[in-house]
Amino acid sequence: SYATNDATERTNYDYLAAVHGDFKNRFFYNLGGSLEHYSLFGVETSPRAGASFYVLRPRSGVFSGTRILFNYGDAVREPALTDQFGSLYQFLAAKGYQTTAQQLHIGPLASPATRTYEGGVEQSFLSQRVVFRASYFHNEFGRQIEYVGGHLLPNLIPGLTAAQQLQLEAALGYYYTDDYGLAVNTEAFRAQGIEANVE
Repeated sequence: SYATNDATERTNYDYLAAVHGDFKNRFFYNLGGSLEHYSLFGVETSPRAGASFYVLRPRSGVFSGTRILFNYGDAVREPALTDQFGSLYQFLAAKGYQTTAQQLHIGPLASPATRTYEGGVEQSFLSQRVVFRASYFHNEFGRQIEYVGGHLLPNLIPGLTAAQQLQLEAALGYYYTDDYGLAVNTEAFRAQGIEANVE
């Protein structure tokens, strides 16, 4: 078992703005975004936009309305307190391995980011009694947080002597003995797919 006693203060704020409307009750749009300040990593922006267009307006009949849709959005999130306190960069800097952090391109913990694109179509049938929707989405995830296990860290730092490795293992404490992970922004991936539903 182990215990930690860490304290921090986060002074965060954000400003939101959005506008939405339509043109001739056929083209609908919304534009917006936020300006966000995080004490941990500074200022970020998160724009968002969406639009839909009725190729065929809602009406009676077999084919009773066709709509095309598009959405775009950026988002960031603040790392959890446990990630902040268990930051690999923070650990290396506090233990005198600042040069090593630079060599390995490890920087302060940043905000994980997401970017989403989505486009689709909505088709109504039988006077809107049946609605079919299909959309394609493409999501990009960057600066995601991963964890470097405490057992691995002494082997990842180049040029350590056996005595320095033992010293680092002692400095890691429970991160080494219990093989807990230290947080770092190293993961990036994409996800895409098609969603379809019928109501």
